[in-house]
Amino acid sequence: MSDDEWVLARVAHYAYQADAMRARLADSGIEVHLPEEEAVRRSGGLTAPGGMRLMVRPADRERAVNILDSMTTEPPSSQAPHPGALRVYQEWAEHRLNPGHYLGGNIHPELNIGELGPRARRRSALLILISVVSGAVGLALMPWEFDWQMVPTLAMYALMAAAAVRLASR
Repeated sequence: MSDDEWVLARVAHYAYQADAMRARLADSGIEVHLPEEEAVRRSGGLTAPGGMRLMVRPADRERAVNILDSMTTEPPSSQAPHPGALRVYQEWAEHRLNPGHYLGGNIHPELNIGELGPRARRRSALLILISVVSGAVGLALMPWEFDWQMVPTLAMYALMAAAAVRLASR
């Protein structure tokens, strides 16, 4: 595929924006070519220097630009996993290499418990609780003689139980 067959429709600053734009254009029957996609995916980055070019066929350019102009990258709030989740992710993406932006480090949004919605916290607590119960059952079925080597395992289960209670109570 040569770049002569394609014209520029838009430049996406982040890979998730390029994916959303490509999906919207594909729904409208417009073929999209992202020349920088392979390099971005291989490097594990969110974008290429200068952004990711969304290329379309010359005959589809005007319609593609109109569709992209009417498109918003924010999901409807009823479908968002947590209000402002896309905004939080975008802020993290923009400042992920800036160590002075956040005090205490730049935490990925998926690891930030404060950004989890109530359903995600309950599910996390349930999964941790299931692992604690299964571990307790496993310990109960073992022939029981106190051994000091079991103390770290018991402490881990106690910490996991405390984490489950804390997540469920937030």
